[in-house]
Amino acid sequence: MCLHYIDKVTVPTEGVGWKMLYFHRTTGELTLPLKGSSKSLPLNVWLNEEDYREYPKDTLRAEMGEGTYTIGFHVSLSRQGARTFKRKCIGHDAALYRVQFRDVVASGTQYECRTVVARQIMILRRSR
Repeated sequence: MCLHYIDKVTVPTEGVGWKMLYFHRTTGELTLPLKGSSKSLPLNVWLNEEDYREYPKDTLRAEMGEGTYTIGFHVSLSRQGARTFKRKCIGHDAALYRVQFRDVVASGTQYECRTVVARQIMILRRSR
Protein backbone atom coordinates (compact mmCIF):
# COMPACT_ATOMS: atom_id res chain seq x y z
CA MET A 1 0.00 0.00 0.00
CA CYS A 2 1.34 3.40 -0.91
CA LEU A 3 0.01 6.90 -0.88
CA HIS A 4 -0.79 7.92 -4.42
CA TYR A 5 -0.23 11.57 -3.61
CA ILE A 6 1.73 13.07 -0.72
CA ASP A 7 0.40 16.44 0.38
CA LYS A 8 1.81 19.27 2.41
CA VAL A 9 -1.40 19.84 4.36
CA THR A 10 -0.91 20.11 8.10
CA VAL A 11 -2.62 17.17 9.78
CA PRO A 12 -3.03 16.35 13.45
CA THR A 13 -0.18 14.28 14.87
CA GLU A 14 -2.78 12.11 16.58
CA GLY A 15 -6.45 11.33 16.20
CA VAL A 16 -9.01 8.67 15.34
CA GLY A 17 -9.64 7.03 11.97
CA TRP A 18 -10.51 3.76 10.26
CA LYS A 19 -8.42 0.84 9.04
CA MET A 20 -9.23 -2.33 7.15
CA LEU A 21 -7.88 -5.48 8.81
CA TYR A 22 -8.29 -9.19 8.21
CA PHE A 23 -10.23 -11.11 10.85
CA HIS A 24 -9.41 -14.79 10.67
CA ARG A 25 -12.51 -16.73 11.73
CA THR A 26 -10.62 -19.96 12.33
CA THR A 27 -8.10 -18.44 14.76
CA GLY A 28 -9.89 -15.26 15.91
CA GLU A 29 -6.80 -13.20 15.05
CA LEU A 30 -6.51 -9.83 13.34
CA THR A 31 -3.73 -9.21 10.82
CA LEU A 32 -2.75 -6.42 8.46
CA PRO A 33 -4.15 -6.59 4.91
CA LEU A 34 -0.74 -7.26 3.33
CA LYS A 35 0.37 -10.33 1.43
CA GLY A 36 2.28 -12.58 3.80
CA SER A 37 1.29 -10.61 6.90
CA SER A 38 0.87 -13.07 9.73
CA LYS A 39 1.55 -11.18 12.95
CA SER A 40 -1.51 -11.02 15.20
CA LEU A 41 -2.76 -7.54 16.15
CA PRO A 42 -4.17 -7.12 19.68
CA LEU A 43 -6.99 -4.70 20.53
CA ASN A 44 -6.58 -1.72 22.90
CA VAL A 45 -2.77 -1.77 22.90
CA TRP A 46 -0.48 0.76 21.20
CA LEU A 47 1.21 -0.94 18.24
CA ASN A 48 4.48 0.34 16.78
CA GLU A 49 4.73 -0.10 13.01
CA GLU A 50 8.34 -1.34 13.26
CA ASP A 51 7.11 -4.42 15.13
CA TYR A 52 4.71 -5.26 12.28
CA ARG A 53 6.78 -4.17 9.30
CA GLU A 54 6.85 -6.64 6.44
CA TYR A 55 9.36 -4.60 4.41
CA PRO A 56 12.95 -3.99 5.56
CA LYS A 57 13.26 -0.57 3.88
CA ASP A 58 13.11 2.62 5.92
CA THR A 59 11.19 4.58 3.28
CA LEU A 60 8.87 3.89 0.39
CA ARG A 61 8.31 6.03 -2.68
CA ALA A 62 4.79 7.12 -3.37
CA GLU A 63 3.33 5.38 -6.43
CA MET A 64 2.36 8.70 -7.97
CA GLY A 65 3.41 12.22 -7.14
CA GLU A 66 6.79 13.20 -5.83
CA GLY A 67 8.90 12.49 -2.79
CA THR A 68 9.24 9.77 -0.22
CA TYR A 69 7.72 9.18 3.16
CA THR A 70 8.53 7.02 6.13
CA ILE A 71 6.49 3.85 6.12
CA GLY A 72 3.87 3.22 8.76
CA PHE A 73 0.26 2.26 9.33
CA HIS A 74 -2.10 3.77 6.72
CA VAL A 75 -5.23 5.12 8.41
CA SER A 76 -8.21 6.55 6.55
CA LEU A 77 -9.61 9.76 8.01
CA SER A 78 -13.15 8.78 7.01
CA ARG A 79 -15.18 5.60 7.26
CA GLN A 80 -16.22 5.97 3.62
CA GLY A 81 -12.57 6.33 2.61
CA ALA A 82 -11.71 3.04 4.30
CA ARG A 83 -14.61 1.35 2.52
CA THR A 84 -13.43 2.74 -0.82
CA PHE A 85 -9.95 1.37 -0.13
CA LYS A 86 -11.45 -2.03 0.66
CA ARG A 87 -13.49 -2.07 -2.54
CA LYS A 88 -10.61 -0.97 -4.80
CA CYS A 89 -7.71 -2.77 -3.21
CA ILE A 90 -8.40 -5.39 -0.58
CA GLY A 91 -11.58 -7.25 -1.44
CA HIS A 92 -14.30 -8.82 0.64
CA ASP A 93 -12.22 -10.55 3.34
CA ALA A 94 -11.31 -7.42 5.30
CA ALA A 95 -13.30 -5.81 8.12
CA LEU A 96 -13.44 -2.16 9.14
CA TYR A 97 -11.92 -1.18 12.50
CA ARG A 98 -11.88 2.10 14.38
CA VAL A 99 -8.32 3.00 15.36
CA GLN A 100 -6.55 5.71 17.29
CA PHE A 101 -3.32 6.94 15.71
CA ARG A 102 -0.32 9.01 16.77
CA ASP A 103 3.08 10.07 15.47
CA VAL A 104 1.93 10.90 11.92
CA VAL A 105 4.81 10.89 9.43
CA ALA A 106 2.92 11.65 6.20
CA SER A 107 -0.48 12.45 4.78
CA GLY A 108 -2.05 12.37 1.38
CA THR A 109 -4.52 10.42 -0.69
CA GLN A 110 -4.79 6.72 -1.31
CA TYR A 111 -7.45 5.63 -3.78
CA GLU A 112 -8.81 9.21 -3.62
CA CYS A 113 -9.26 8.97 0.16
CA ARG A 114 -7.63 11.24 2.75
CA THR A 115 -5.10 9.08 4.56
CA VAL A 116 -2.45 9.55 7.22
CA VAL A 117 0.59 7.36 7.75
CA ALA A 118 1.28 6.89 11.46
CA ARG A 119 4.04 5.16 13.37
CA GLN A 120 1.63 3.94 16.05
CA ILE A 121 -2.00 2.81 16.19
CA MET A 122 -4.35 1.35 18.76
CA ILE A 123 -7.15 -0.82 17.38
CA LEU A 124 -10.24 0.22 19.34
CA ARG A 125 -13.12 -1.85 17.99
CA ARG A 126 -14.76 -3.25 14.93
CA SER A 127 -16.86 -0.69 13.09
CA ARG A 128 -19.91 -1.15 10.90
